[in-house]
Amino acid sequence: MNTKEMQEAIGTTPDGIPGPKTYAALRAAGFEVMIDPGHTRDHAREHPQAWPRGYWQREPGLSVAEALGISEATEDSVEHALNLRLATLLAARLKQAGIKVLLYDEPGLGNNDEINRVCRYCREARPRVFLSLHANASLGIESSASNTACGTIAYYAPGSGCGETLARRLSSALVDYRRRTGGPHNRADLAQPGRYSVLTHCPEGTAGALVEVGFYDHDEDLRYMATHGPGMADALAEALLTHLNG
Repeated sequence: MNTKEMQEAIGTTPDGIPGPKTYAALRAAGFEVMIDPGHTRDHAREHPQAWPRGYWQREPGLSVAEALGISEATEDSVEHALNLRLATLLAARLKQAGIKVLLYDEPGLGNNDEINRVCRYCREARPRVFLSLHANASLGIESSASNTACGTIAYYAPGSGCGETLARRLSSALVDYRRRTGGPHNRADLAQPGRYSVLTHCPEGTAGALVEVGFYDHDEDLRYMATHGPGMADALAEALLTHLNG
């Protein structure tokens, strides 16, 4: 949900302008999990129209487009489309389990402006868990056919014990799911510290993790992320529920 939708959900005036009343209502809402589908529509490096050599008109681009429901090049980025779909599926799984979830996404904002709001909303909401979802890149989409980097990696704020525990659980869940379903998994079950602002700004008591679900510039990894969204959402949901109930 964007700011207006969030304001409506927590019972404040839905004007899209966060202020003291919005923050007070956010603190009182009792969200247990906050999900951030990383990057916004202006994040240009992986726009379909920027992919060279007709990638969007051949495999695996065609399979990805079909899986994500994209019929033509738009302002949305491939990474944002992947992140948002996975976040939406994951939020639905958690809500079915009775978890109160805040999924915040404001693609109308620039990327840095949205990050600032994500950090502020997390500080105010003080969820037990904060999760930022991303897709990784190594060589660039123009080199996708020869790129060998694939698989998942999770980050946590340096010195955050609860964040490290969460990151390792999420990484293990995704790696295990890849192994069971025959997905690319040449990366190990990997979690490591990272000084990303969405993690370092998590309030005390919030376990934060940033998960690079896979590499969008690896042909098979991109196809796998696009076609295995529901299964990855199930794996992440199970790991999050284990963390919340632990």
